[in-house]
Amino acid sequence: MKKTILLFIVSLILNYTLNINDCFAQWQADVRLTSDPAVSFPCYNNGWCIAVSGNVVHIVWYDYRDGANGEIYYKRSTDEGVSWGGRYTVDK
Repeated sequence: MKKTILLFIVSLILNYTLNINDCFAQWQADVRLTSDPAVSFPCYNNGWCIAVSGNVVHIVWYDYRDGANGEIYYKRSTDEGVSWGGRYTVDK
């Protein structure tokens, strides 16, 4: 019984150690999507503001560049975030 448990633990450790090289992080360096000096926020309630479908990445944010009223903006990338299209204002 002890031998079986020991073999099981050793096999788990070896499996973890050998497969660790197959794990890749998907986060890249931060990219600023606007050159305006106003502070930008993703959303109030930490909801989803980034969506991905295949190679297309959608992002929505808001900022106060136009004064006291925050505006909602949208951008999308069709090449997995390598380049980004123009900024769109979303009607409230």
